[in-house]
Amino acid sequence: MNQNKPIREWLQELPDGYRERALNNADKASYCLHPEVRSVADALYAAFSWKDTPEGDDWWCDVVKAIKYDTPLPPLPDATDQQESPFPEDAEERKKYPMFRGCIKYFPNALAAVAKCSYEGNQQHHPDKPLHWDMGKSTDEADALIRHLIEGEYDKVAWRALALAERHYTGKLEE
Repeated sequence: MNQNKPIREWLQELPDGYRERALNNADKASYCLHPEVRSVADALYAAFSWKDTPEGDDWWCDVVKAIKYDTPLPPLPDATDQQESPFPEDAEERKKYPMFRGCIKYFPNALAAVAKCSYEGNQQHHPDKPLHWDMGKSTDEADALIRHLIEGEYDKVAWRALALAERHYTGKLEE
């Protein structure tokens, strides 16, 4: 039977590569609901939001399943699959790229239309769930973007362009 330990102690027990990723994500997380937990899997659940990591929700889920069921860990994501984040780590540098003044104020109507697309897509595919992007539902961003462009659906073009860029920056771009 495992004994409660601080999350960081559990994360230190992960193998090379996994340990560094988990600790790095935990360091960037601004919350920790459970300072002590009973297992490595519980530590991974509590340390950070998987969907907000470069590795992504699916990869961390696979890591936890492998740990819980004592099966081989998934391969480490290839660093070349992921592009550098457009957000500088330095706070002063980040201030040079204001999200509100540099994006939302530039395109309030277009971004409102994109938000409406997000809502409508969620209602179409997951009406029983809170608003979220089901990244596995459709991965043909570039093809769909062109189709929407031809059809004159500029709100959907913008949504697909943002989806394509997000996949690029998170290393989830499928060729």
